Amino acid sequence: MSRRSASRPRPFARLRAAAPWTLAAAVLAAAPSASAARGPASRGAKTPWIHRFAPVRNQVELTAFGGLMAPSRRLELYVPRDDRSDGGFMPLRRVAPWLGARAGYFPIPHFGLELEGAATASHTSTGDRATLWQVGGALVGQLGLWSVTPFVTAGAGALAVRSAPAVLGRDVDVALFVGGGLKVFPTRMLAVRLDVRDVLSAGHGIGGVVNSVQATVGVSLVLGRPRPASPPRPRPRPRPAAIEPVVSDQDLDGIVDPDDACVTEPETANGVTDLDGCPDEVPVAVERFVGVIEGIFFATDSAVIESTSRPALDEAVELLQQHPEIAVRIVGHTDDVGDRAHNLVLSRDRAQAVADYLVRHGVASHRLEVEGVGPDHPLVPNVDERARARNRRIEFVLVQH
Repeated sequence: MSRRSASRPRPFARLRAAAPWTLAAAVLAAAPSASAARGPASRGAKTPWIHRFAPVRNQVELTAFGGLMAPSRRLELYVPRDDRSDGGFMPLRRVAPWLGARAGYFPIPHFGLELEGAATASHTSTGDRATLWQVGGALVGQLGLWSVTPFVTAGAGALAVRSAPAVLGRDVDVALFVGGGLKVFPTRMLAVRLDVRDVLSAGHGIGGVVNSVQATVGVSLVLGRPRPASPPRPRPRPRPAAIEPVVSDQDLDGIVDPDDACVTEPETANGVTDLDGCPDEVPVAVERFVGVIEGIFFATDSAVIESTSRPALDEAVELLQQHPEIAVRIVGHTDDVGDRAHNLVLSRDRAQAVADYLVRHGVASHRLEVEGVGPDHPLVPNVDERARARNRRIEFVLVQH
């Protein structure tokens, strides 16, 4: 504060009694707590706009504003001068443009703190230039339930003038201010704000407090508001499963009627034309060659067929040629002498040797399968050499083809 004349009383002892404003504590106390629980995730695209952009916790607002300042005609901002009859006092013009910026932090939707600064290039009543400026901080109480949010504010700071020494000089006074306004949040990160304030500061003359009025409109950048949760994408409808036509099988033999030569009589699964769908019997001659084939011999621990086996093998060739409708699996068996893994290979090699003989003598290879089971399926226990000889054998099993 610059030097004052002794004749200027300091009126701030009466500011409390003169100020007609109080903080809007009732607004803060009455604000429903349910708004704080309403999180941003619930404000999706389907939420009505009036609720979609209501204030949230930990919101930051950065505002640039402009408007009008109407300083009191008795505003006591000047450097006293003893060489002038009025002591250096000059009233400022009634209305001047008012530009500034503020930053606000709102830890909860209904309460926040703000810092701001503003200035104007004004003139005195005599036309001399004088810059008026103000800085301060404020408490803000607001009804943070909707995208249109009313608020009240109260704060304190400094109101100052800067001009040529011959005009008002440089002077700073303490100022209190109270006011209210309205915020409109059209989008998630934008707000438009209207403020009207009464600035209380020292007045010229014998004590007293004067009132200066500010009216501004601002645009705010809103930070800290989470993006609304995206609505879940609709799941694609599953394509209906293709409906396969129901094909009848009247005799329940597993062969559908269009492929069944005997629709009402089930197939006999015996390895003889099992795919025609008709009952049948294994020919007597074929039955002689189902099971153990007697008369097939091999050299010891070898897959070489002995010459004494030719009659049995040639009879098998003749039978298979007479009945082209049948196919057989040739299964080789060994006794339990020696390593099991070796016997498995040996039994399969012996079965393959029999199949090769049949093919060389005119039996189609696609009618033959081979398998070696080693000592795993003996006919009788391997208690002596005679029993082991019975277990070393070749078997024919009818199969479908």
